[in-house]
Amino acid sequence: MGGRSPAEQQRGRVVTSAIADLIDKGYVKLGPVLTPEDVAVLREESGRLLAEPKIPYAEYQAHHKHDPTYRMRVYANRDWTVAVDVIGWSRRFDDLMGKVLTHPTVRETMAAVLGPDYKLWQLNIRRHEPGSLGQPLHQDAPGGLGLSLLVSDTPKVDGATAFLPRSHRWPVEYHDVGLTLRPAKLRRLLDGATGQAGDVSLFFNRTWHGRFPGDLPATAILASFFCVGSKYPIHEPPNAVLENVHPELARMLDARRGVRHLHGNEVVVVSDDGSSSKPPAIEDLRFAIGGSGPAPTLSPWRILRGLSRARHMAVRTLGKERLKLLRDAVRARRPDS
Repeated sequence: MGGRSPAEQQRGRVVTSAIADLIDKGYVKLGPVLTPEDVAVLREESGRLLAEPKIPYAEYQAHHKHDPTYRMRVYANRDWTVAVDVIGWSRRFDDLMGKVLTHPTVRETMAAVLGPDYKLWQLNIRRHEPGSLGQPLHQDAPGGLGLSLLVSDTPKVDGATAFLPRSHRWPVEYHDVGLTLRPAKLRRLLDGATGQAGDVSLFFNRTWHGRFPGDLPATAILASFFCVGSKYPIHEPPNAVLENVHPELARMLDARRGVRHLHGNEVVVVSDDGSSSKPPAIEDLRFAIGGSGPAPTLSPWRILRGLSRARHMAVRTLGKERLKLLRDAVRARRPDS
């Protein structure tokens, strides 16, 4: 009596294996979390939301990153179409997102990594357009975990999210490399979020990731979560949205609980007792979640960091000198007063 059922024991083994893979490689493919009927609804509703009027993607930074207003907007360019702030515009879509984010394997894996008080920063629908060049490798803000839910069947890496295995363990930031690394050039080194529609993958923000090029359209849901102690710019969903979604989804989105407001629309995630101390109990997760750690004095990582800093300083200095030369040239061409 009191023991776990065989199904619960099996799920426990799946979650333990998923956590081990995530810690080791920086990402994990959890597999299907939706039924075929759910997937059909997901495709229909995602397509309907992506069909809304488009805003040039060049305006994404100014609008979405710096405007705290919560409203669905669809941005597009030749490479991709992205619908942001999509919770609250389709009841059927919202119900499916609640089902995904409360799926026992998804929720237990995320809670083991981020702690129980994690918050949802954003949940977007992204369509990779035919002929897209993909997205260069990059890292997202420390303190987070990303989730990819396939809307399209993606048996090959074309158009899929790309991962560089174990890059989350490197004591160096991607920008220290000083190069643009495109998945198309690194296929043999990368893995992809491949699978069938309804499959979920999780990955650390620190894992170097991007998107493979491809000639066919491919749609996925991308979500970003942050643990206690992490900061992010919040879009505050109105009560009308929070009252009509799954309670756990409402908890993750609600700007009135689980966060402390800082300047503007920036918040820091806090626990139930108001603490903002980062929670990871697993030592292997500290650098993966929080950012790059110390590198040995004579290691290649330390040398790479030094070269990167020197390059950034040279660029800044050169930029200032060029600006000075331009100002001097303009002044020299002015007629004498």
